[in-house]
Amino acid sequence: LTITTLHSALITFSPPLFDFHYNFCLLFSCINSLFSLEGDGPIVLVMAPTRELVMQIEMETRNYANVCQLTSLAVYGGAQELTSKGSLSGVEILIATPGRLLDFVESRDTNLRRITYLVLDEADRMLDMGFEKDIRKILGHITHPDRQTTMFSATWPVEI
Repeated sequence: LTITTLHSALITFSPPLFDFHYNFCLLFSCINSLFSLEGDGPIVLVMAPTRELVMQIEMETRNYANVCQLTSLAVYGGAQELTSKGSLSGVEILIATPGRLLDFVESRDTNLRRITYLVLDEADRMLDMGFEKDIRKILGHITHPDRQTTMFSATWPVEI
């Protein structure tokens, strides 16, 4: 399967996430507000290799997330620092570049304990760009036993 456009990629990896949330978004919002604690990390993590791709994914994700009253946030290098730990508080969907995400996790500005849906977009490109070490560290912080992981790329090498 080759995905050539961002919109096609989002349509491909979003249904498992948004189908559930669309059908149960009121229930999810109520449960989330009742049982989420201050400092809880996101539920969904999408990692992409570049700031531009992260920004595009977040813009498209926001359209779907708003329907279910979920919040999303893009985190990438080169952006102005978030002003406080609270900036990541209450975010259900986090879209990030690996290096910048690792900065926030290691400084304990967020945690990844609640991640149940992980997307690695352009996974082969992240590896080509030298993010393997950062990705491995990030995966070590994701401890939820029911995590689903998906990887996408428009250019998967034959050997993979």
